[in-house]
Amino acid sequence: MRKTRRGPWLSGLVVAAIGAVWMAGQVIGGVIGMVTGILHADDESPPASLAAAAIHARRGQVSDASW
Repeated sequence: MRKTRRGPWLSGLVVAAIGAVWMAGQVIGGVIGMVTGILHADDESPPASLAAAAIHARRGQVSDASW
């Protein structure tokens, strides 16, 4: 009698382990980003993406077009 093959369980296990490590990294990175965002919420200078908008808002300009 031949032994029946149960399937490629080892490759499935490796893929699952890689996926679990990636997912844990995403969660840890998100938590770190959230904590740094909370800790820097009271900083005097805004983030770079908001700084340019604040400069334009102070001048009352919407665009840099000459017309």
